[in-house]
Amino acid sequence: MKSVCRLKYPLEWFDELVENIRAIWIKSEIEKHWAIGDLILKNRLKFKKPEYGNKTIAHLAIETGISKSTLYDCIKLRRRYPSIEAVYNEIPPGGKLTWRNIRDSLRKQRRRRVTVQERETGVEYATHNIRVFNNCLFNCRYCYSKLPLQRSRLNRRVPNPTEEAKLYAKDPEPKIIMIDFCCDPYPTKNSVTRKVLEILGPSAHQVMVLTKNPRDAMEDIDVMSKYDNIWFGSSVTSLYPLPKEEPKAPCDNPERIECLKIAKEEYGLHTFISTEPWLVWEDDSGEIIDLTRPWEIIEHTHSFIDYYIIGALNYREQLGYPPLPKGYYKHHIPHILYLLMKYKKMFFFKKELRINEK
Repeated sequence: MKSVCRLKYPLEWFDELVENIRAIWIKSEIEKHWAIGDLILKNRLKFKKPEYGNKTIAHLAIETGISKSTLYDCIKLRRRYPSIEAVYNEIPPGGKLTWRNIRDSLRKQRRRRVTVQERETGVEYATHNIRVFNNCLFNCRYCYSKLPLQRSRLNRRVPNPTEEAKLYAKDPEPKIIMIDFCCDPYPTKNSVTRKVLEILGPSAHQVMVLTKNPRDAMEDIDVMSKYDNIWFGSSVTSLYPLPKEEPKAPCDNPERIECLKIAKEEYGLHTFISTEPWLVWEDDSGEIIDLTRPWEIIEHTHSFIDYYIIGALNYREQLGYPPLPKGYYKHHIPHILYLLMKYKKMFFFKKELRINEK
């Protein structure tokens, strides 16, 4: 049965999720509630926002006939217990554990004190970030971390990535962890990033590896392919090399794309592309220069990319870039959205692209 809901993103995964929940509902009380919570959390990246939201849960409630409060109880149950066996282990000798008792306990439970040192990531499509290195050697012209204020923020602490990963690994509440949105986790081949992935691989978290050096990152593909929760991604700013914009990047754009293709087709990894920043400006003569052209990237890569993140060029004046052509994003976003829907891709537009331009 097809969903009657009209969401703003492709519906096929949603229809499948609805049918799976309906199938689970015939199981025993405790098992079915845990399984539904597990299923919803596994699908959270397919929601319009990285984390599940009220609207999606409301749609699921309508389609499945299960109340919103019960669906949220299912999610709480899965967050508390990493496996159904862990639920049954709480049954005292000679005692009986019922769904009503568990539900009442979940609803009375106050939000736990967070043991992981949680920080605002400053990035919209992930809830947390682990910095492996505190500096990036690639010297990209458009990198905002070169600005004095951003550099001072980076230097406030020395990263301790393996210890952070261990703390996150103990946390049963699923998160979306980026490695790393500011300083590349693969400046060269290194054992530190691999160790972080080995620690987080068995965890409940979605782990997203973002690098401009996928060639060296492929050395760790045995770890990435071992766990279904690790996503492999790269910043792709054009279909062509951009030596003036990315003078010291180990891999140019075509090589990054080729590595992602291999990761998907030969190793079955979840893959994503971050077209950040969208490099476009208007020169002194009035000519529009668009180096990125995201719609071309999507057309070229859709057969092996699962998820697209699209963001604007920020701090353009401080970084020495000419102004943005008026209305340029607004003019092209509908076509980009059409392609993403056509190819049934997950996607995320950064907020600067969702704000109407004056």
